[in-house]
Amino acid sequence: EQPISSSSIKKEEIKSNSVSKTLGENISVKVSNLTSSAINTTALMQNSPEFLKEDIEILIIHTHASESYTPSEKYNYTPTDTYRTLDTNFNTIAVGKKIKSILEENGIKAHHDTSINDYPSYNESYNKSCAIAEKYIKDNPKIKIVLDVHRDAIVDASGNNVKYISSIDGKDAASLMMVVGSNLGGLSHDK
Repeated sequence: EQPISSSSIKKEEIKSNSVSKTLGENISVKVSNLTSSAINTTALMQNSPEFLKEDIEILIIHTHASESYTPSEKYNYTPTDTYRTLDTNFNTIAVGKKIKSILEENGIKAHHDTSINDYPSYNESYNKSCAIAEKYIKDNPKIKIVLDVHRDAIVDASGNNVKYISSIDGKDAASLMMVVGSNLGGLSHDK
């Protein structure tokens, strides 16, 4: 199979900018293309991704590691700041730990850097995480994918928090957004 590129897809082949697929009993995936690039989202969902057939490794980092969730009775923690904590049991590092576990259960080698890059300086967090990713990639050339796990908050025009949730078997679950790098922003992405 050849990788899908916007130049190889005819406009009539693009049936929808959004497609959903059920992968298992409790797992469903929806792919949406919200860019100006022509991407055949239906074709993306038809087969297993090619990278899973290669001998690759994945790196999980956290530019904003202290991002956390609303404390609850079941998940109570001491906030360090608004929707932030240095307690790695309740911030995005806990999410990264779970992602690593799932990847490795499925035979994919994963590295997880647990540096808290946004503390004490939030403004330096991107520089710190970029340096960490570059070092991991230099030391581990099989790393082909870097996941920078965040917990982004959305606030409406009135200042209210917006919660995007999905219902899975009658239970609420947080939605997940993946931003995939492309050449459109001026940086080179070979694959």
